[in-house]
Amino acid sequence: MGTRPFNPWFALPVILALPVLISAQSEPHPQMLVVNVQAGKTSVVQVNGRSYVDVEALAQIANGTVAFKDNQITLIVPASASGFQRQANDSLRQASVAAVTATDRAALQLLTNENSNMRKWSDQIIAARKNLQYMSPEDVGNDPLFQQVLACSHSLAAIVANGQFQDEPACALSTH
Repeated sequence: MGTRPFNPWFALPVILALPVLISAQSEPHPQMLVVNVQAGKTSVVQVNGRSYVDVEALAQIANGTVAFKDNQITLIVPASASGFQRQANDSLRQASVAAVTATDRAALQLLTNENSNMRKWSDQIIAARKNLQYMSPEDVGNDPLFQQVLACSHSLAAIVANGQFQDEPACALSTH
């Protein structure tokens, strides 16, 4: 058996494709990742123009959980309550600018109290979840702060529907 000479035309496609293959994937490099206004550092790998992060790091930054079972990965990221809070605060600021009469300011106080009570209730639910404390739907429905928030929201809806202000005890700032 004789040796065959090297054919340079065979190697040309491999040599031309090598830079493309090398540049298609980058080494991991640490970057700041922000998820639901929570920031953390994690490694980012880019492949074919797409960025990939470690799913466990993503869960940690987002205050979420990740579970691996068989060929399934379950990532649970809690909804961003801060987005709703920001909208509510912006709306309250707009209402405070528009409140010119004593009745307007009294209604604004009811709205501000409702917003504070809702935030307290939300914080309680989030804390229970973080502590892995089970709350049945009955527990949530019977919670005194939830009942107060619900009663106040019904009263505020009635005030808007009737166009008549009335002081509402259910909209007082909660002591719970």
